[in-house]
Amino acid sequence: ETFECGQRFRNLGAKCYKQDTSLLPYGSDPVFRITQSTSYEPSLEDQENVYYNMSGGSVYFDPKTKSPRPFAIRKGVGLDTSYAAVVDSGLLGSRVEALFRYFAEGKLL
Repeated sequence: ETFECGQRFRNLGAKCYKQDTSLLPYGSDPVFRITQSTSYEPSLEDQENVYYNMSGGSVYFDPKTKSPRPFAIRKGVGLDTSYAAVVDSGLLGSRVEALFRYFAEGKLL
């Protein structure tokens, strides 16, 4: 959605985009997406409801992609409310690589 940029950018001749400030769950779980995902796990096909609330109207279900939204906001002690991700420093390199691939394919990064 666009809007007039106002005084600061009036000479650019372009529209500004509204930022999505929603704090709803975000992304698309690549484990359940057969297309465009190396994280896809065939053995979990049609098992989304085991891991997510997939009922109608659930904020964890994206009706556009028909997949679960895996990233939800958290309020950490001494932290702002945000989409936080914690990566254990003891993870092996291959597991860290898989985790960041999940973040990227899930649209968190």
